[in-house]
Amino acid sequence: YKLIENYKTMRNPLMAAFLTISSFLLSIEGIVLTKAFDVFNNKMYREHFETLKKTNKDMQDIDLLDPLDNSNNLITATILCSLSTSIVHIVYVFFMHPVIAVLCFGFTSVTFYSVLKVVLIMRDIYTRWINNMRNAINESSSV
Repeated sequence: YKLIENYKTMRNPLMAAFLTISSFLLSIEGIVLTKAFDVFNNKMYREHFETLKKTNKDMQDIDLLDPLDNSNNLITATILCSLSTSIVHIVYVFFMHPVIAVLCFGFTSVTFYSVLKVVLIMRDIYTRWINNMRNAINESSSV
C-alpha cells in the first residue's frame, strides 16, 4: 500500500499530463498529418512511388496514403487512451480504491507505450519519406 500512498501525491500531475498529451496529439493529428498529406501528394513523390510499386511486388497492395491512414488511426487511438487514463485518474480521486489504483497504473503504462509507438511511427514515416525523396532527386539528377 506504500505505492498507493505515494500515488496520491502524483495523481494530479499525472492527470494533467495525460490531458496535455491528448491536446498535443490532437494538434499533431490536425497539423502534422495535414502537412504530411501535402508532402505525400507531391507530384515527384507520387511518380517515385508509382515507379517503386511497378518494380517491387511487395508494394502492389499498398496505397500512396496508407502510412498516413495508419498513423491517423494510431494517433486517434492514443488520444482516446490518454483521455481514458485521465478519466481513470479522476475516478480514483473520488473512490480511492486499490483496484482503481491498479487500473490507473495499467492505463498509464498503455498510454506511455502508445505515445512512444506514435513517436516511433512518425519518425519512421518521415525517415522513409526523406529517403524516397533523396532517391528520387538522385535518380532525376543522374538522368
